Amino acid sequence: VEGKPGYLGPALLYNGDVFPLWGELNQVILRGDADQAPDQYLGDDASRTKNFVFGMHHRAMGIGQAVAQVIDLSGRRRLADLGGGPGTYSALLTGKHAGLTADVLDLPKVVEIASQIMVSMDAEERVNCLPFDYYVDELPGRYDAVLISGVLHREQPSGVRSIFKKAVAALEPG
Repeated sequence: VEGKPGYLGPALLYNGDVFPLWGELNQVILRGDADQAPDQYLGDDASRTKNFVFGMHHRAMGIGQAVAQVIDLSGRRRLADLGGGPGTYSALLTGKHAGLTADVLDLPKVVEIASQIMVSMDAEERVNCLPFDYYVDELPGRYDAVLISGVLHREQPSGVRSIFKKAVAALEPG
């Protein structure tokens, strides 16, 4: 039910957007490629991007509550949320740890929507949403923690190594 804890309406809309691809999985495997590029829900199509980002937000609200309880960021000041999508985890983590701020780093159209979500979570003072493409950009500063969630499963091993190298290069010593 919209407005109630556990609401997953936008996640269902996102799944509806990607279902045509899943519905022809056997053909995708035979062809060896997918017709539906991720760009359709990562910025090229405004409606699909909104469904994706809000879908990930509503899903992350449930998971993020548990994640925020087990990730100890005590004493950390600056978190990079690499490929952070809606920024939900950053909002929850900065809300739990006094003095912690976060940069949600994701594609421009994604962080436009994430900024709206931060306002709705009263986290806009703690969480910045910055345009970032981890294929080409270097992290914009130094951090003492990096969160990478919901990103690596889409990447080839060389891409995962590249993401880790960029994250390590931006971490403060220690």
